Amino acid sequence: MHLPSLSFFVALCLSGATVLAHAQGALDRNDAPGRAGPPVHVSEFGPYTVRASAIGSEVLPPGTAERHDIDRAADCGVLNLVILERRDGRQATVPATVTASKDNLLGQTEEIAMREVRENGRVSYFGTFGFAPLRNFRFTITAQPDGSSETLRIEFEDRFVVGR
Repeated sequence: MHLPSLSFFVALCLSGATVLAHAQGALDRNDAPGRAGPPVHVSEFGPYTVRASAIGSEVLPPGTAERHDIDRAADCGVLNLVILERRDGRQATVPATVTASKDNLLGQTEEIAMREVRENGRVSYFGTFGFAPLRNFRFTITAQPDGSSETLRIEFEDRFVVGR
């Protein structure tokens, strides 16, 4: 199935499910290659909503991974993010200055370089990171929507496993 680049990333964050969970229905989250835990983390900040997910890159369709130069590997993860703003009763994605990092249980921090993707009037962000199987990571994301002085901060923890 061919998905436009942004549509895939926005759908991943907005749907509330990973690609596998969406395609296979109610999937036991421990069966999803590359990840366990809640698929989407949502935080509300006044008119803004931040939705983030971290998945194993193996679940990406090959064409999407290739278009965005993402290695589909058992030890490569993708952090995906959208920032939505409520306008006139509707939500729309908004551009922002975004930073992200992951910490392991030993307190080691790795910055995640986030890339912006714009398509069809929408914007999302993603970055890749390495992981070892059966490790817990704490992700910290900050975003400052363009034109706003507000800094949005979201933190969540996920455990990554290698597909069975």
